[in-house]
Amino acid sequence: MARTNTRIWVGVGLALVAAIAPGTNAQTTTSQKPSPEQSCRDLLLYNRLTLIYADTRPASAEGPEQCYVKGLIGGSITFHAQLPFPDQWNGRLLHLGDGGSDGDLDFADRFVARGYATVNSNTGHDAGAEGGMFGFRNARASEDFAYRAVHFTTNAGKTLIETYYGKQQEYAYHFGCSTGGRQGLVAAQLFPYDFDGIIAGAPATQTMEKAAHRISTQQRLFADDFGGNLAFDADKDGKQESLAKVELLADTVLEKCDKADGIEDGVVEPPLCKFDPGADLPKCPKGQDLATCFTPKQIDSVRHLYEGTRNSSGKLVYPGAPLGSESSWPRVYIPHIGNGFRPRALGGRALASYLDREVPKLVPPDPTDIDYELVKDIELPEWGWWEFDIDDLDSAEMADSVRLARGIDPKLDRFLFRQGGKLLMYHGWADAQIPPKPTVDYHEAVVSSVFNGNHEEAAKHMRLFMAPGMDHCGRGPGPNQADYLAALDGWVTAGEAPETIVARHLTDGVVDNERPLCPYPERAVYVGRVDGINDPRNWVEESFQCR
Repeated sequence: MARTNTRIWVGVGLALVAAIAPGTNAQTTTSQKPSPEQSCRDLLLYNRLTLIYADTRPASAEGPEQCYVKGLIGGSITFHAQLPFPDQWNGRLLHLGDGGSDGDLDFADRFVARGYATVNSNTGHDAGAEGGMFGFRNARASEDFAYRAVHFTTNAGKTLIETYYGKQQEYAYHFGCSTGGRQGLVAAQLFPYDFDGIIAGAPATQTMEKAAHRISTQQRLFADDFGGNLAFDADKDGKQESLAKVELLADTVLEKCDKADGIEDGVVEPPLCKFDPGADLPKCPKGQDLATCFTPKQIDSVRHLYEGTRNSSGKLVYPGAPLGSESSWPRVYIPHIGNGFRPRALGGRALASYLDREVPKLVPPDPTDIDYELVKDIELPEWGWWEFDIDDLDSAEMADSVRLARGIDPKLDRFLFRQGGKLLMYHGWADAQIPPKPTVDYHEAVVSSVFNGNHEEAAKHMRLFMAPGMDHCGRGPGPNQADYLAALDGWVTAGEAPETIVARHLTDGVVDNERPLCPYPERAVYVGRVDGINDPRNWVEESFQCR
């Protein structure tokens, strides 16, 4: 009996220690407040989170000294938090979204410097060990990646905030692009009360359709001994090393469409551009394949890359890349020596993560070797890109994690009305990796579903900003740097809906193109000096109006 009582009192003692930390500690009197550093270290005593590290990080060029915390959720999700000291905290929690297949922890010093307490996770797997196979016979890992990690990491962040600062956050935000953009939309759809505001940039939605389109595109470019590929075998050694045709395509599109927006600044706005590959591209003489022209098969490939993939019944599976994005095609789509004939379309998560929950599909070491004898009668069967049939999508069983990760449910009533949340979306018009059309379509679907097609009413709750000339989440020849977080914060805290968001393009640190981004469907129209319309000194915010 005495032994039992001892255990009880030991347990109570530990609970009391945990209850004391970190607002005070056993050495602190009621009149003595612990330092921010000690309060940070005391977080390890908190018994409702599994924390493995809590200590201060020194100031850096990007961020101030801070409390850094690392922990585990459910034994699979690793998360970390960056907490500014109490006198520097702005009362806000920021969940930082992820990119690609994630599997790492992203630091947010630039936001900590602005007073935000930030959290981020590896979404339930480690890229350095598991890579794209984290979902192999592991439904939990797929679900973590699809939606669980964001929700649980946000909960952990809110718990840490209340414990470290002694009060709850005033506002909670999510900010992410690509996979992070998809995470934001999924959060609004599944967990509408997690955030007061969400920034969803270039959301990587329709995951299964996107993967199918990418494989289908590779089938077209690899076919007939690369007969339709846009990489050119200039030295006739049997390997496509030259990207001259891609450069020619990009130059031809720019020449035809650059002036459509009123100024010649190297930026193409796809809705204003009318381009026909069959009519506008130079054609090679019959039987010849030269760097200065395109063969019929190559013109068909260009048309496919713009239009997207359709199944045998003509249904559009996934849209193609926008006009003005051609310069990034070699990175995303075009197989050539420079990328080892493995463009991004053949990388990332295996297609079977979406089509088959049991067997990951593996591409042989040399994707150009279509005569490679695939080994099938083993535990992990090999798979070649040439085996895929786009029509299989119609009959494929979709795992729950895939269905929920698609992020296409337009019913955002709970987030936009009951939670009173604000949704700010943005996308680059020159994004080939995640084409902008699905984002525009989703915006219109929400307007139709939630607001009965009333754009004016929808704009009080959600806005989409399209950035001309911006590539995936940044880069590109157009203005590609903007402060979306400041726009969202002002909207949530002060009710000031962003009428515009100023975006800038920098070369060697100097701004050489600036314009306001406008809420879709408006666009920025040049209204500046007519006699200096093509002078970069006039490409400033004041020279444009949203119309």
